Amino acid sequence: MKSIVALALFVSVALCNSTAHYGWIPNHELTFRWTTSQITGLEEIRAQYGGMELSSIIRVQVFPDYSLRIKFENPKFVVVNKDLPIVHGRPQIPEGSQELPEEFRRPLETAFMVHLKAGVIENLFVERDEPVVVTNIKKALLSQLQMDLSASRRQQIAVNEIPKSIMSDERPTFFTTEESSILGDCETIYTVNPLPKYQAKELESRWVEEERELRELGILSGPKSEGEEACRGKTYYEVTKTRNFDNCRERPVFQQWIGLKSSCDVSKSNCKDMFTHLSSTRYIVCGSEEQFYIREANTENSIVSQPIGWNTEETLKSTARITLVLIKVKSGDFTPLPKPNQPKEKKSLVYEYPKANDRLSSEEATREVVPGIEGKSPFMPILPKPDMRSASNLIPNPIAKSELKTKIVEEIKDIVNQIHEETKSCANKGDVASYISVVVQSLRALNYDDLKEIDHKITSSLSQESHQVTAVEIFEDMLAMVGSNPCVLLLKEKIHGGRMESRNKAYLVGNIIRNVRTPTEELFKTLFEMVKSVKSDRQAYQSGLLELSNLVYLACVNPSTSYNQYPVRIYGRFCSKESTFITEQYIPYLEQQLESRNGDQDVEQFVYISALGKLGHKKTLLPLTRVIEGKMSSKPMARSMAVYSLKRLAKLEPTVVRPILLALIDNLAEHTEVRIAAVAVLPWSQPSVAELQKMALRSWFEPSKQVASFMYSTLKYLPETEVPELKPIGLKAKTLLHLVKPFQYGIQFSHNIYSQKFVDYLRTASSSQFRYVITEDSFVPTRVSFSTKFFGGLWEIRGLSFAIYTESMDKVMDKVFDYLGYKSEVTDKVEQQLNKVNEELKIQNRSGKTPAALAQLKMLGLETFYALDVKTYVEILNLVSEKLRGAELSEGKTFQKTRLQNLLNLESFGPSEAGFLLYVRKTVPVVLAYKGSYSTRTESLESSDSEKYFKAEIKPIADIKVETTFGVVSPFTKQFVGAGVEMGLHANGCAAVKAEINKPGQLTLTLKKPEQINSKVELIHVFVKPYTVTRDLTRLVPTCKDSSAKTIMSKEPIKQEFKLGERFGVDLNAKFATDYRHFDFGYIINKMSYQNFQSALHTGLMVPSIRYFSFQLVWDVEASQTKEIRTRISSVRGQHMEGGDFELVSEDNITQEEQLRRICGESYQNQRDAEMCQQQALGQLERAAETVQDICESGPLAEEKKRVCRKAVHVCEQAKRICEESRRQEMEICQEKKDQCLSKRRTIQHMERTLRGQQGGDGYIHGLNIESSLRSAYRGERRVELVSVFGRKVSNNNKEIKTFVDIKMVTPEHPVYEVEAVSETKLPEVMYRWNLDSLLKEDINMKNKVVIKFGRQSGEKHTIELKTNWEKTEAQRQAVRESPEFKKCNDEFQAGRLLSSVCMEARHQAASVDKVQFKIQVPSFMRHSIWGQRFMSAVEGYLMMNYGVARQSLAGDRSTESLEGELRVSRSGRTAELKITSPVEMKYQKITLPYAIRGFMPLSLRNGVFHRLVQKVTRDQAPASCRIDPEWISTFDNKTYKYSLNTCEHLLFKDCSNKRPLAVLAEGVSDAYKNVKVILGTNIVTMNWNNGKVDIKLNGEHKEVRVGELFVKKSSKTGYVVLNIFRTKDSVVSVYNPVEGLEVFYNGKMIEIVAPQILHNRACGLCGDLNLENTADLQTPKQCLMRHNRFNAYTYMIKKNGCPGVPAEDREKFEHELSQCSRPKNLPTPLEKLARTTMNIKPITGTHLFKKEENRICFSKRQIRVCSGNSRPEIMKIDVLDYACLIWPSTKAEQFLARAKAGEIIDELIALPTVYSDKHRVPTMCSSDFSESEEFARNYRTTPRY
Repeated sequence: MKSIVALALFVSVALCNSTAHYGWIPNHELTFRWTTSQITGLEEIRAQYGGMELSSIIRVQVFPDYSLRIKFENPKFVVVNKDLPIVHGRPQIPEGSQELPEEFRRPLETAFMVHLKAGVIENLFVERDEPVVVTNIKKALLSQLQMDLSASRRQQIAVNEIPKSIMSDERPTFFTTEESSILGDCETIYTVNPLPKYQAKELESRWVEEERELRELGILSGPKSEGEEACRGKTYYEVTKTRNFDNCRERPVFQQWIGLKSSCDVSKSNCKDMFTHLSSTRYIVCGSEEQFYIREANTENSIVSQPIGWNTEETLKSTARITLVLIKVKSGDFTPLPKPNQPKEKKSLVYEYPKANDRLSSEEATREVVPGIEGKSPFMPILPKPDMRSASNLIPNPIAKSELKTKIVEEIKDIVNQIHEETKSCANKGDVASYISVVVQSLRALNYDDLKEIDHKITSSLSQESHQVTAVEIFEDMLAMVGSNPCVLLLKEKIHGGRMESRNKAYLVGNIIRNVRTPTEELFKTLFEMVKSVKSDRQAYQSGLLELSNLVYLACVNPSTSYNQYPVRIYGRFCSKESTFITEQYIPYLEQQLESRNGDQDVEQFVYISALGKLGHKKTLLPLTRVIEGKMSSKPMARSMAVYSLKRLAKLEPTVVRPILLALIDNLAEHTEVRIAAVAVLPWSQPSVAELQKMALRSWFEPSKQVASFMYSTLKYLPETEVPELKPIGLKAKTLLHLVKPFQYGIQFSHNIYSQKFVDYLRTASSSQFRYVITEDSFVPTRVSFSTKFFGGLWEIRGLSFAIYTESMDKVMDKVFDYLGYKSEVTDKVEQQLNKVNEELKIQNRSGKTPAALAQLKMLGLETFYALDVKTYVEILNLVSEKLRGAELSEGKTFQKTRLQNLLNLESFGPSEAGFLLYVRKTVPVVLAYKGSYSTRTESLESSDSEKYFKAEIKPIADIKVETTFGVVSPFTKQFVGAGVEMGLHANGCAAVKAEINKPGQLTLTLKKPEQINSKVELIHVFVKPYTVTRDLTRLVPTCKDSSAKTIMSKEPIKQEFKLGERFGVDLNAKFATDYRHFDFGYIINKMSYQNFQSALHTGLMVPSIRYFSFQLVWDVEASQTKEIRTRISSVRGQHMEGGDFELVSEDNITQEEQLRRICGESYQNQRDAEMCQQQALGQLERAAETVQDICESGPLAEEKKRVCRKAVHVCEQAKRICEESRRQEMEICQEKKDQCLSKRRTIQHMERTLRGQQGGDGYIHGLNIESSLRSAYRGERRVELVSVFGRKVSNNNKEIKTFVDIKMVTPEHPVYEVEAVSETKLPEVMYRWNLDSLLKEDINMKNKVVIKFGRQSGEKHTIELKTNWEKTEAQRQAVRESPEFKKCNDEFQAGRLLSSVCMEARHQAASVDKVQFKIQVPSFMRHSIWGQRFMSAVEGYLMMNYGVARQSLAGDRSTESLEGELRVSRSGRTAELKITSPVEMKYQKITLPYAIRGFMPLSLRNGVFHRLVQKVTRDQAPASCRIDPEWISTFDNKTYKYSLNTCEHLLFKDCSNKRPLAVLAEGVSDAYKNVKVILGTNIVTMNWNNGKVDIKLNGEHKEVRVGELFVKKSSKTGYVVLNIFRTKDSVVSVYNPVEGLEVFYNGKMIEIVAPQILHNRACGLCGDLNLENTADLQTPKQCLMRHNRFNAYTYMIKKNGCPGVPAEDREKFEHELSQCSRPKNLPTPLEKLARTTMNIKPITGTHLFKKEENRICFSKRQIRVCSGNSRPEIMKIDVLDYACLIWPSTKAEQFLARAKAGEIIDELIALPTVYSDKHRVPTMCSSDFSESEEFARNYRTTPRY
């Protein structure tokens, strides 16, 4: 057996080294018909293609010296752009008739020579001056002729399989080898099979028939094939060869991605759903195995691509088909073809790029991979790296350079003129975005000197300054979009020259770096110098640093993006993470700058932290850990940002970062914000199941509720993630949810929320993440972040994302509340009392730090920082003031801006089998332009006041395109031949839009036709257009706009037109056209069913098809009667006190006389004229009060009110008259003044009429008047007015609440339409507070009535009425008595804890209503409408299907107007019972209530409905209450401790920031009774226990409040209620200040304090600090902590009147601890030593084996044992390991490699498919003689303990 195997191996080796011709028989001449074509189109729509074909007769002469001489004869060429005939299932191009240009025909017809070895082409010789284009065509032919049947390079293919025994010496029918071709040097798969004779005959018959058919169709001509005669009697073989593009050493493919993160390598076989690439050749040969003729060869090279990026119903397909047919064979009798005269040797068949610049002609690319700082590449570069000044365009521009520069300048001037013309005349002059895109492509062909020349020509050729400024801006934006090295160098010099605005500079710096194409080390240094040069411009400097770090990460550090987003297959890898620029220059610079900015108030340190984190480099770990430790900044904001900045490093080096994160999470003394940041980043570090379990179990013991809440929400939402990197972690987290503490946290705690959706028809996932972090320091979130991402197969696009960091924003919120009118009032007496408490207890002020905020905004790869601190705030105010002062002109300031951006860009090109260059580009160019003006006007009044007027006008245009072009570059005709898709949105804000803020509460928006426009204007154009094209490359015309572009449509499009705006006198024409097969409302609904709300917002506009679609909205300006649309919005706010009149609160209440004086003072500068004006106007005022005015007469108003109204109308009319007579303003402005005045008056009158219909009570009312006027030259002015009133009134001690809405619409053609809605709610007065039994027995009932009336004012109104009656049933009472809360409360009662949490819950249940009786009445037309009936049927069907029905009675009148029934909810709120009593009796049982309303029903009315809503969203944890029992105290944060008040006065609660005048004090009396003092702003309420009842004193005076009576006190200044006192039947007295939000309950023994949440962490006293955490809750006045809670409580004891003070038994210990103040403080985690340890190589005991190959890396699925240190294997065994493979390089592979080296178990490998298996010798036992270090290694844990 062994001898057979050896013989077989010998034969195989001999075959591999054979020198046989393998198909080429010496002294023979073979003639072939060769055809190569490339077509591109969308086959799913139509057989319309753009393509070209080259055909020729090929003569091949074979010589005995293993050489071939080959000649092209009679070549023909054709370019097509039309429908092609389908023959035998394939589109066929008619035979060419175009003549090849002489410069290409002669070299192509020149014979060339080839040398063979074992059938493989070793080299070829062509003429020295032969164009590269021609050489590539010859290489394409040779790639088809070459057949490596000897597998000569098989040893170069990495064989990843266990060798199999060769049992015979037969030639293998299947083998792989490495083979060079026009497409690259790739693995090639061969199959060789003999054909039976009958199949050979069938093939010959079919070929004859096909040739006849093609000749008849005119597709084929020339000599007939005689191949059948040459192969007669010979054996036929089928040989196939398929290229494996996933395993190539060389692939001349250029690719670049901008604006998205891609793992897609377009040089490979596929990128999941984005594209598929196939190249396969089928040979039919005849003869023997070594000597044969190629009878026919067919090569198909197809690329199928998604046209836009996401999945659509159609695909772009480009196919190269090469056919080689044997014509005849000559043996010996032929004339040898000549050899090349001046031969040039080519040793490779790989495609060559033309030398596009002088630099490439003198310097050859390195052909071997050189290890070093750039690392080892898995493929060979083909060109040298570009320098900074030379152009590096690989596709030569056919336009002469001088002509190209002239055309670019002219094109830019045309673009500028178009933009100015569009913003001026609104004419759509062309597709500006596409023209900009084509200019950007052309600029890549120019070097530095050429670009500088163009820059000079642009500035010197434009005379108008505005055009010149726009041209410069556009050219600079274009240079940034180009991204070539010369463009970067020129922009760097322009920026350094300092002739650029700050805004432009910041934008350009970021955009330059973002669009870099070839990130060489020289370029990095140039960019670095540019960034440092703008350090004085903070915004530009910050943008530059962030983008430069991002570029380093993408191009050098991240293995996936560095290989897939840049043209490394052309130039080699540009850099690596070991590059000297990164390790020796950039990182040290950032670190140095960070250390020098160690001040807590320096905003730039955040930029340096973020820049370091964005690098994702291992060397950034130490500086970032020093920040986290607090060595560089003590601010939690900076420290947490440093933790978030570890995210990228965690992805690449999870084993290095994970211990850091776990250490932070486990350190309970660490700051909450920092720990939460660690939890947020941890999933990206790929934690193990054990580490996630540890985090889940920690939730049971976690002292910080904020951290526990964030942990819970993170683990809860992780299983739903669609983020590819997090999906494995999500699967792990899914199994751990049952381990997490089942505690629901409300919205007042930190959350990490994901919303995900995979949209199946788009094959795209949409992911949104919302986080907010709240700490114990502030109730305002210290971090709020939101991010959106879209994921395709191998790409990721980051949408809008932002992160806002804040610190001490409570102070800002205080200012906001003060501005809103909630400023605290305080009297001298109260202030003295509070100061006295502060002095006696020596309370340390808790006002917090200086407020600061930082915003980080990201969008499509662009990022910027916005900091708001005191310094920035002052700068902004100064800037705004300066701008406004500069605009104090009647004509105002004008502005014009144009901004260009390329949001996304994919560009790739490479060879096809046809020998031509295949090009694909997907880009999203955007043009935004706007022109306008703004002005302010200040009108001084007679008084010291003045009124500000602001006016702005703007005309914007937007042009957004999504362009895809796919095809081949024809070198013969200088054309781009292919297909494409363009999607676009063109929006033109043609009308002049004016916004004018006249007075407080008035805004005027005017949409006016520009005077110079009288034609049709395209306002909006949305379109999708697929097309084929043969674009002339000698013209600067966009591909989609070329005259040859032909739209691809399956049929005549469906067209519809709609007239819009006729009623408003506006001629709008909506044009709709589509080629969709089915497009209707049902189609849209079907697609939207795949979406959720979040995904619909982000992907709802992604079209599922790229068939032709167009929607245009055209405005015929001349035909439109309406020339101006003016909308005025007037807002009025008023209040109504019971028994009083309606008062305005939104403006000064001045008399009509004063208004007239002001008007005259505004209109006349001369004092005498002003006085005469006043006398005349005032003289007419009283007479005007008797004149009837329509505005004032309608409605039941008192005569005095009507007189006031008439005067006000007269003032409005006088305002116009005086304005006109003064001649200081235009007539139009004078009329506008009158209209503004009357608009507000109509709103006030409507408010007063509405209030008259709502009798009784106090309340506020808001009036809003929206008045639109349409002005026409023919029909005058027509007005549409909408007057709405919204109000709320309360009466009967706030127990009767009435909410009302009154809307009136006035139109010129129709009667007035009115809508009135009134909601009346009668709340019960719960007469028991703490007595549980009495509360349970008390009847509680709430009634609500909602009435909506709508209809014409003069006609009958329709009414919708809803009545509900909420009540507590006996079943609810019984359920509460049997509930566990009730029983446990009884136990607490026995223990003396009457106010425990469980008792409070039992009281809520006892005061809950569980039954709702309802009656709904609707108008008959709604009941009988088809939609109403369908709705009721759907509801009834759902209930019957899911919950069943017991139909108790079929009797009843279904035509009745009302629906009556009742709903009962179980005590738990989980299920309900619905009973319908009319019109038909029906009953539905055990209805499962939605989760959103559980806990809300049954509805507790103990504290009111609003409080119940707040408790629902906060999980019953807010508003927070402090409860003082006789022996126990429960703080606001639910910390309970034992303490009894002695006769000394104690501070229970106080605002220790001294911002709000609030305090509660109490002192013991006897037998557990207490006296209480409540300080509430302007009032001091004292409550004493006296003779079995509570005595109340208000500001020292006795106040009698009877049971059930509510005492109300209002502020004399504001009219607000500042004090409510109420006494319940169980002797509980309530003291409440609605303005401050403080409420105190007291019954002599027990006290309950409900405090406002705004005092977060500012409260002090026995009730704690109100910061949502119960750790360190009870601190001393000096913010110290003692060992016992009672010691902390002693510090709030005020000694007076001989009270005993601290008990004697505790006094000594108390004094000792008091002298040693132990303050609670955060202890930063020591990380630097840990970081150094994790960065070093650690000894391991087990590892996954890994094998790196050229394009992949394979890992063993199981770990093997490792003998570390000096230990040696003692026992070995043979083990078979399964291997799973990943693409290399990629981020995931890099991550797995780091984990394998660290000895971690990689669980994710189990789920991957097994690629192959291999045998290994592995140790089963190691030697036991361990040294000390080896003992450490033996006991080493991969995951350290903390």
